[in-house]
Amino acid sequence: MIREVKSPNAPASLSNHIKYDEQDVLNQLFIDHHEKCYLCELKVKQHYQVEHLKSKENFPGLKFEWPNLFLSDDYCNGKKSKNFDEILNPNENNIEEIIEQRIDSIKRKALFTTSSTSVAAQKTVELLSRLFNGTYAPKLRKKREDEFFKEVERIIND
Repeated sequence: MIREVKSPNAPASLSNHIKYDEQDVLNQLFIDHHEKCYLCELKVKQHYQVEHLKSKENFPGLKFEWPNLFLSDDYCNGKKSKNFDEILNPNENNIEEIIEQRIDSIKRKALFTTSSTSVAAQKTVELLSRLFNGTYAPKLRKKREDEFFKEVERIIND
C-alpha cells in the first residue's frame, strides 16, 4: 500500500447517485491507480472492483463520493470488507512513512510494523498482514506470491 494521488475531479456519472462503477469511474481509477490494486499493488486485469475506503455498509452516505472510491482486486476487497473502515487513507497519508514493510524470505512472510499508535495505522498493519499472509489465497495469487519470494531470494543471493 502506497500513497495514491487521485484526480481531484469526480467522474460525471457519480453525480447521478445510481452506480459507483460506471465506465468513467473505472477509467479514472485505472489511470489514477496505474492499473493496480491500492492495497496490494498488484496489477489488476480482470478481477477488479471499485472498493470503498469507508464501507458502503457502515457509511452509506459515502457510497458515491469520489474520495472514498479506490481500485481493488477482488481478493483484497473481500478481505477488507466492512471490517477495516478505520485504515489509513492513501490519499491523505504517505503510507511508506508510517508503515515499514520487510520480507522474511525464510518464512515467506511479509512483515508490517509501525511506530504510530493511531488506530488507523494499527488497523492498516493488521489488514496488510492479513492480505499478504492470509491462510486462504486463490491459486493465481499464490503463484504470484511464490514468484515474488523467488525474485527476492534471487536479488539477495546476487
